[in-house]
This record gives sequence, C-alpha cells and structure tokens, in this order.
Amino acid sequence: MSNKPILAIDIGGTKIASGIVSFKKGGFEISDYQKIKTPKNKEKFTEAVEKIIAGGFVRDKFIKRIGIAIPGQVDPEKGKIIFAPALPFLKGCRIKKSLENKFKNLTVEIENDMNCCALAESKFGAGKKYRNILVVTVSTGIGAGIVIDDKVYHGENNIAGEIGHLVLVPDGIKCSCGNRGCFEKYVSGPALEREYLKLTGVKKTPLEIEEEFKLNKKNNPARKVVDQASRMLGIGLTSIINILNPGMIIVIGGISRMSGILDEARKEIGKNVLIPARKTKIVKSKLGDQAVLVGAAMIKY
Repeated sequence: MSNKPILAIDIGGTKIASGIVSFKKGGFEISDYQKIKTPKNKEKFTEAVEKIIAGGFVRDKFIKRIGIAIPGQVDPEKGKIIFAPALPFLKGCRIKKSLENKFKNLTVEIENDMNCCALAESKFGAGKKYRNILVVTVSTGIGAGIVIDDKVYHGENNIAGEIGHLVLVPDGIKCSCGNRGCFEKYVSGPALEREYLKLTGVKKTPLEIEEEFKLNKKNNPARKVVDQASRMLGIGLTSIINILNPGMIIVIGGISRMSGILDEARKEIGKNVLIPARKTKIVKSKLGDQAVLVGAAMIKY
C-alpha cells in the first residue's frame, strides 16, 4: 500500500467528516480531521465538498487521490451515486467525473460507506487475520459491508450488504422499503423505542433503555426489549453466516455499543448455525468511527 497521503471524505446524512490518511509501517495515521454539517441541497453540498478538497491541497500539496464514502447504493466503476436515501438530491450524481473535472490531475474514487468500513476492518481492525468478514452496522437501521477473499463483494447490481431488508418475520411490521418484517424493523434504535413503548406505555430513547437495562432489576422491561432485539439479531446473522460463511462478524454502530446487545445474539447463533460455522467470531469494532475514513482512503488501493 502506498505511503502517499490520501484525502478521505466520509459523507453521512447529518455530517461530513474528512481527514488526510497516511499508511505507514502496517498502520495508518489520520491528520487534519474535521467535521461539518451535511448541506441539504445539491448546490451547497457540492460547494462544501469542493471546499474540503481545496483545503486538503493547501494542507498537503502531495495529495493526488481522494476517497469518498457514500451512505447508499453506488457504482464504484462509473463513480456514480445510484441512490442515497439520506441524501436524495444526490441520486444519479456522477461525483467522480464532476470532481475530477474541477480538480485536474486528481484521482477520485467512491464507495459505499459500509464497504469502506469492511475494507478498513479487514486490513487494520478486528478482522485482519481473516480473508472473509462481514461488518454489520446496527443503528437507526441495519447495513453491512462484505469482504470475500480479501476483496469487497458488491454483487451484480452493487446492492450486496443490504441485509436490513432481509425478511425475518413474514407479514410482519411494515418497512419503508415496501416489504414487511424486515430485519431492521426488529433490530435498530427505532425498534427498541417502539417495543419499549408497546410494553410500558412510556417513550424512552435507546440510551435511556440501556441505562435501565444496566440496573438488572427483576421484571425489567428494558432487559426484555434488549434481549428480544438481541435474539432477532442472532436469527438474522445465523442466516447470513450459513450463506456467506465469514470467519468473523464485526458489529458497529450506536446500538451495537449497548450493554448486552450481543449476548442473546451469540446464543441464538450457537443454537441454529450449521456446525462447521459455530466458531464464527462475533465481535465489536476496533476502529470505531475511524473505520469509514480509513476505508475510503483504501478504495482501489
């Protein structure tokens, strides 16, 4: 891997993070980290990204490559954003071509943010000893990045990893995708809030539910809600393990950091997964919030 600095940009629905990533001695360094709010229209968004890039050149004149992580369906080969639910104004945007026309002698690469995360975890994080890993984010929804034989797996139409819409409960809760019973309707922040409200009549945030869970009282409604979500997580991951046979699953995202969220999942997987796959490791991320930026710098590198 080259030791030349790369400007990495992590575009999210609410924030854009950026930093200059350098790879040295089997590790990495991130400098000039900054974060701004994500603009809500295409014109201001373009201005913001161009300003970040121009600033990157000022800070490090040796930058020749930029890696951009996008939260949605992208075509890395064409440099095109196919659809980004959190940023609908970017649908169809050929961001690679646009930025390379603006900044001459610069190479721009784009990739789905979860694929970036999986790249970084497979090289520098918890999955570095494995050739086949799955990185799953559990937050307001569920998504995944898949690495098979040390390469990101995109699928035929660049939608591999959309595990949040794996149907767990036929004719279950209606999902925004149009289906019913999707994985993320049972394992996510909104799912925890909904189930707690249904059980108690009280509205609480995932953070408040976690605090109650930690009290470990008898008939603790928070424990029931978290354990139920954890079991559903295990059921969903069991199917994925049986299909992909990863050596490790790395769980990231706000909900993944909750106490006990993996406990029942591991039990469920142990009971139901095929015997040869029972050694599959289920762990939390080592890179945390750095993973997407580092992975963005690794695109096609």
